[in-house]
Amino acid sequence: MQVNDLVSVRPVLSCGQCRACLAGDQNHCAQLRVLGVHVDGAYAEEITVPEYVIKKVPASIDAEMAAMVEPTAVAVHINRRARMSPGKDIAVIGAGVIGNLILQVGKAKGANKVLAVDRVEQRLPLAKATGADWAINSATVDPIAFTREHVGEGFDIVYDLVGIEPVIEQAIQMTRAGGTVVLIAIPHHKMVSFNYQEVFRKELELIGTRLHNDADFDETIQLLAAGKIDTKSLITHRMPLTQGLEAVELVRTQPDVAFKVILETD
Repeated sequence: MQVNDLVSVRPVLSCGQCRACLAGDQNHCAQLRVLGVHVDGAYAEEITVPEYVIKKVPASIDAEMAAMVEPTAVAVHINRRARMSPGKDIAVIGAGVIGNLILQVGKAKGANKVLAVDRVEQRLPLAKATGADWAINSATVDPIAFTREHVGEGFDIVYDLVGIEPVIEQAIQMTRAGGTVVLIAIPHHKMVSFNYQEVFRKELELIGTRLHNDADFDETIQLLAAGKIDTKSLITHRMPLTQGLEAVELVRTQPDVAFKVILETD
């Protein structure tokens, strides 16, 4: 590593010595700390981080792409947890930044048919432009009925990025027998109910997922360097670091306008 090298930082700080770390599962470290959650984050002109979380990126990746390594690594980890493999039909409920990256990574891994579902109409054309075969607004189209009409017995994998009981039920109903439901969103309540009888009847797998690990970052950098993931199309705004609070408020209050906001330093 040299001065002025372009890098990405894995924001998961881990001990490197516990069972999880030794197994490569840094996201399960017994002393886990996350930049921006447990310690100060990266809304700053300069930060100091341990060398072991620094990932050098190749020359084919520019600064804006490097800024998208971390969220893309989240999507890579989610697809790894889902055991995504070529030929599978997948559905993504919640086509925000992470949802869009999930479907792109799924396509890069050989997904057959991909459905994107969201209630923000403006997100749907972007989902189709970046790899979805279908993109529907669940406020006007029933995702379960759509699945039965277009996929028959259901999707191999359904990714839920909403985390409320009605949407978890949708995901269960949209998944074929023997398929997988990936629960991604942090639930609005600590405890949620789900249709256990249908999970039992269809022998579904319910999979949780959190953060990412070193292997996910390495794979992400390879995917971006190979041009297999389009991160540029996701960036709708570029704002100076001094307007960081305004940027967060923009994303929170105008999801139909602001998709991904990049903060820039001088």
